[in-house]
Amino acid sequence: SGNESLVEQGLSEVAARRLVVEYESHKHHQHYWADLQPEKSVDFAALAAEMNANGSPLDQIISVLVTYGASFEPLVRIISTISNLPAQEIRNRIVKRRES
Repeated sequence: SGNESLVEQGLSEVAARRLVVEYESHKHHQHYWADLQPEKSVDFAALAAEMNANGSPLDQIISVLVTYGASFEPLVRIISTISNLPAQEIRNRIVKRRES
């Protein structure tokens, strides 16, 4: 049918190739392959600072950084540098954003 579906992402090349071998061993009619994806190279701190300087609301900054894949605790540290919120309030906002 020509349809393509992502099976998993974020794997090392070795892990991706192992997964291909595993799926092909199931004798399905599908064709599987590993494909290198470009790494996201985002300076989260710089992005947050720029958005903050441009007047973006804090929840919007959190949303953008979560979308780009910022890790939880580094995100807490980044947001704490641009806001006066306590760390727990920042964590609550991040959790709320991830759940939405």
